[in-house]
Amino acid sequence: MVSIRALITQFYLRHSKYKKIFSGDGGGEAAMARLHKIPAALPSKGFRKKYKVSEEEFLGQAVYTIAPKSPQATQSKIETILYLHGGGYVGAISPFHWLFIGSLVKRLGVTVVVPFYPRAPQNDVDANFAFIMPFYDAVAARYDPKALMVMGDSAGAGLSLALSQQLIAHNKAPPAKITLLSPWLDARGNDPLQASIEKYDCILGVAGLRAAGKAYAGTNSLTDARISPGLASLSQLPPIAMFAGTYDILITDARNFKIRADAHETSVDLSYYEYEKMHHVWMLIPCPETYQCLDQIEAFCNS
Repeated sequence: MVSIRALITQFYLRHSKYKKIFSGDGGGEAAMARLHKIPAALPSKGFRKKYKVSEEEFLGQAVYTIAPKSPQATQSKIETILYLHGGGYVGAISPFHWLFIGSLVKRLGVTVVVPFYPRAPQNDVDANFAFIMPFYDAVAARYDPKALMVMGDSAGAGLSLALSQQLIAHNKAPPAKITLLSPWLDARGNDPLQASIEKYDCILGVAGLRAAGKAYAGTNSLTDARISPGLASLSQLPPIAMFAGTYDILITDARNFKIRADAHETSVDLSYYEYEKMHHVWMLIPCPETYQCLDQIEAFCNS
């Protein structure tokens, strides 16, 4: 049964600016322009009091590193998380992302590295990968890659999977593990079930997703492996934990990926968690289901 707090959150989100934007309000390009104008949230004073926060730049992009104030005992096999935020590749990081990142640091005792990667429509997938590939190399050189996990939500989850696939394609070692939260894995937005789920989705709309995908693709095909990693190779991937909700139009991407993983000729180590009647990226906003998700992430990191 869905918690009261989750239901209240869904009501709020259904009447928020994000639902209007992703519904394509005012046209696709206009909606994406509105999304891009929402400024990036920065770590607050309260957040900085709780955690050790450092900032630097990499290829002109801000990078935040969040760590516990003091070392803490942990059984986690993961020591560092590279976190890639969602927002349809257009929107900036939000206060809710920082809440969740703080929970990861507190719960797991890990260091979380958060880059502000190049966003559409000013930047397309080519510009993003010109940043994210060398940035990952720099992270892997600084932190133990055998204890490194890449995690992302929504578009950031798609980027997490695409990055890992591109590392493998370029004969580079992928991260030790991947966690995908409400992942956007197919930018085509052509699954027929999405239209029937859209009336339950309190954040996303098919029109907005298609507009965001088009903006991010630039002159590239939407089937490009970097844009729609759910269509790309599953070979040699590290263990993956995937979380999805049935009131999210992107549940189709998660389910289709699971079908491919289950049928793949070589084993894909996929831990799949589907939450009944939960909305897109529910885990970013504190509720009982969020704490359950964090428990499952912690178990995945310890395994």
